[in-house]
Amino acid sequence: NFTGWILDTTYEIVPLTWVKSSSSYTVTNENIKHNYVNKIQEYYSGSRGSIIGPKPEMLAVGTYYSFDGHYFYTDIKTLIKDYKNNTYNNSINKNNPYYNYYMYLSNHSKTTYSSVNIDEYTKALGYSMNVYGNKAKSGSSRLYGMGTFFYNTQQKYGVNAVLSYSLSRNETGNGTSNLAVNKNNGFGLNAVDSNPYGSASQYVTYAHSILGYASDWITYGYAHPRDWRYFGPQFGDKWIGMNVKYASDTYWSEKMASHYYA
Repeated sequence: NFTGWILDTTYEIVPLTWVKSSSSYTVTNENIKHNYVNKIQEYYSGSRGSIIGPKPEMLAVGTYYSFDGHYFYTDIKTLIKDYKNNTYNNSINKNNPYYNYYMYLSNHSKTTYSSVNIDEYTKALGYSMNVYGNKAKSGSSRLYGMGTFFYNTQQKYGVNAVLSYSLSRNETGNGTSNLAVNKNNGFGLNAVDSNPYGSASQYVTYAHSILGYASDWITYGYAHPRDWRYFGPQFGDKWIGMNVKYASDTYWSEKMASHYYA
């Protein structure tokens, strides 16, 4: 959902007749999944993807294509035609665009889930306490027992506890990454693409990371209207919200939505 410029040497034009697989959305009676495809000239028996929310009311069960995640097509040629003409006239939901609830939920909302609920969910994922020097034990996670801190930062800084928890899950591989274990960094803070580990911030405890994220990075950062990175208080996409500046991954926000929905 962003229009911009790319270098002339960084893309490849592929005739549509050569395309074997395309990114798509699968809608079932229960939910909607975004299927990612990287090499469109190859057949895929399966694909990576994220179940991002419950079944949208405006979409019937089936497979769809979309160039922005809001308007959907059953035929990729029709999608391309509309895209070229800068219109959505031939999309099946042209009068009712889809906006994923979790992607566009404000970070300054409040979840009704408790700290106990968050900890119970971490246990349900199969993780236990991680207290073993600077190394992660098998089956352990820095997220274990952190529900109280996620909830307390929501009460103190007004930052949705489960949105924060979902982001931490995504950025740390459920609390097991090197940054989480060795630097107590639960959100990939300052882990720039060119030097993700070396440049990443280090915290005394994982709880300090949760506090710093809510305070410095959300309330007085990405969700503050006078901050240079402010494009709205939601995770959003490459047009609005945190996803514009927080991560280079186009589908970063969808992955958080997937965690929250789960």
